[in-house]
Amino acid sequence: GPLELPVTDRPFGHAHGSGGRQSYVGHALRDLRIRASGFGEQVPGDDEDGMADCDDGAWSRAAAGDSPVALADSRENDRPGRACGQKLYPYTKNLRHDQHMSRESAQPAGSSDNQGEADTSILPTLLGMEFISYCTNTGKTELTDFFSGNSDFPSRAREALSNLADICSEILRYSVEHNTPVDFLWDIFGIRQDGQTSALANSIRLNAGGKMFVPTTRDDLLRELQAAAVELYPIFLITPSGQSPIERISASRSLLSYPSAENLVNLISADVDLRNLYPQRDAGGEAIESNRAARILTSNAPNLFEAIINYAYHNAALRLLRAPSSEEYCVEILEALRVARSMAKGHRVALPVSIGLANLKLPEGTIIESAAGRLIPYSQIYDRLAPMRARQHKVNLHSDQGEHQFYGVGDIICHALVKFKLDIQSHPGGVRGWHLKEVVKEDLESRQAAICLAATLIVRHELPIAVDPVWVTVLSPISTPMLGPWRNDYTLQRAMAPLRVLSVEQAKDWQEWISRISKCGLGTVTIAARRLQSAIAERTGPVDRFVDSVMIWENMFGSGGDVSLRIAASLACFLGESPVDRANLYETVNTLYRLRSQVVHGSVQLSDGEAAVSAEKALDIAIRGLRVLYELHPEMISASARDRSLCTMLQADIESLRAAQKAQKK
Repeated sequence: GPLELPVTDRPFGHAHGSGGRQSYVGHALRDLRIRASGFGEQVPGDDEDGMADCDDGAWSRAAAGDSPVALADSRENDRPGRACGQKLYPYTKNLRHDQHMSRESAQPAGSSDNQGEADTSILPTLLGMEFISYCTNTGKTELTDFFSGNSDFPSRAREALSNLADICSEILRYSVEHNTPVDFLWDIFGIRQDGQTSALANSIRLNAGGKMFVPTTRDDLLRELQAAAVELYPIFLITPSGQSPIERISASRSLLSYPSAENLVNLISADVDLRNLYPQRDAGGEAIESNRAARILTSNAPNLFEAIINYAYHNAALRLLRAPSSEEYCVEILEALRVARSMAKGHRVALPVSIGLANLKLPEGTIIESAAGRLIPYSQIYDRLAPMRARQHKVNLHSDQGEHQFYGVGDIICHALVKFKLDIQSHPGGVRGWHLKEVVKEDLESRQAAICLAATLIVRHELPIAVDPVWVTVLSPISTPMLGPWRNDYTLQRAMAPLRVLSVEQAKDWQEWISRISKCGLGTVTIAARRLQSAIAERTGPVDRFVDSVMIWENMFGSGGDVSLRIAASLACFLGESPVDRANLYETVNTLYRLRSQVVHGSVQLSDGEAAVSAEKALDIAIRGLRVLYELHPEMISASARDRSLCTMLQADIESLRAAQKAQKK
């Protein structure tokens, strides 16, 4: 049945006295092993005494007559929860003035032994200002002044802060004692206590004088989705700790506490379009049918609901460049539902794609609207889209540009809309499978290539620069965000690319070059663009960087006989500004090309110093060549390497060359 949470005199506080009554949080966060199956009676473990222990037992009770369901234990020492809990546990010592908490002696905050006033100073670190502002019904400016000691707070807002401090105290202790990442526990704020009209966070907000968004749409499914989603909305405002491998918002437990959850499941199951994506599973017998939690969780409705709410929030944040309000969030729920239905019908849809770009920072307040996507400075509202490991790396750099901090997760976000289509396949036994396919093949890859190539070509620095796409996330309203590519190394300065802050002029040039490259395309220099990126942003060894740099020459001019002569002569004519300059370039290119061939075929071994000098020269020529190609000869981008070489050496235009070739064939 519904969540059996105790009604206390203090709805958001803790158990009173020591008579065995459990706290609100303790009940709602009953052993996190519930996540393993999502329903059933909890089976006490070796260190548990069941309900008599006032620490374990059923979070959601099975209906009478149901057999207990054994759940997998989640307390192994090798799980990430213990490290996370121990890292955050010291915060509990600061949550109350009059107690010194430890793993052995900590008492439940708010119990008879804890009569001191709550210390709320650590809340911004734990929860973030957006969440606290929402729950206390105060502006962020007023909140900042309060935590800085420059202003007082209304009594109702102060009481809300005290409630948040009490709850956080329990959650942090639970994180340690149950070896559970703290991010998995914040969904307590989206759980509705039995007998309450709102979930925990919204109840705190209402008591502080705030208001909740109330859906009024006539569409039954949309109204139920919005009503349930608004209870989860505050959790999105909590700053992720960076310690959890999964940062998406989980909705299963919150959905179970929602009185109309079964109605929502029935509406999703009855939807003509959505039921094609999530066909109902076999009920599994009377034991499942008689268990409310089991009926809800064995349907696929929680999966779809979770996908929709995550899609709606992140899409709104990317579009607005800030955390959306609850009203804006619920409006986005409508859009998410529309897109989900379109995908289920097999229609083409434009899905939000986010790309994390490392090595460069934009000038403060700068936003680049480009043909490949919108480039914006990274902020905390995108933390749930990026890999957790990437957020753990940062570099404090002192350079000619001053003191700056760069992050492994990237300091720039590229937000684009890419068209996808759902490929739905039916398998024997009525099982359906589906996956997303790009409508335009390699559309996403070409956008990345345009952004990266433009960044390298616009900045003339003593070291070539490169922006590095370190992660990509595709948002979908029918599945969890698809994250890729995974990397083993998110540290900065992995290769030779320097960490730089762009000037306003460089940002404008970047925008123009992205448009130029997007318009012309990569044509037959796709390999050249790829090798340029790897030489600067990925290769850690100078020999590999040297080899990649010369491959750029080959992709530009290397097709046909006598490759060494053709490449050297073409680059000399392409870049040389005078006869002397062209002669010098010819000798340099020819020498480096022959050296590269000897290295590749094993006849010569270069020291790192020799390879670094050769790589620097080869890379400089390659960058200049690509820059001239896009600036002065865009018509040659789609030509073959052989035709580019002939046009360059003969000083002929591509149309004349093709006309001559056509006439010769006749």
